[in-house]
Amino acid sequence: MPSSDVLNMYRKFNLLLLNVYRRICLIHWKLKGVTFGSNLRIHGRVVLIGDPRKLKIGNNVSLNHGVILNSEGGLIIGDNVTISAYSQLHSGALSERDLKQHSYAQILISENVWIASAVIVGLGVEIGSNCRIGANSFVNANLEGGYFYAGTPARKIAKI
Repeated sequence: MPSSDVLNMYRKFNLLLLNVYRRICLIHWKLKGVTFGSNLRIHGRVVLIGDPRKLKIGNNVSLNHGVILNSEGGLIIGDNVTISAYSQLHSGALSERDLKQHSYAQILISENVWIASAVIVGLGVEIGSNCRIGANSFVNANLEGGYFYAGTPARKIAKI
């Protein structure tokens, strides 16, 4: 069993690597054309799909491990938003009429929104301010601000 000194050194080294990774991600995103505000926190690997110039991220946003951001149709994330692990935001999808065609529509996430783990948000959706979306939900329609939503498809559960 390793000593506590070795474990502490290991933890510090992991934190150092994580901070270096975050900084590299932010530099890479800026070079690719992503617009983001202050205090963007990236916790693990986040995947960008589509045109990075169409991705706009506000202040105090937290993106957790496994998040997929498809910005091909445009993706705007407001201030004070948390997107939990393995959630997916898709602004592009196969067309319902012709499975060989893609359709695109912008996703807008307003301020103070929390998206729990493994939520999927479909193209063209607008999520109002102060919303909470429960884990494993599928959002395929606009959500009114100030409510908790959950389910597949997501439906209004309670006022916040």
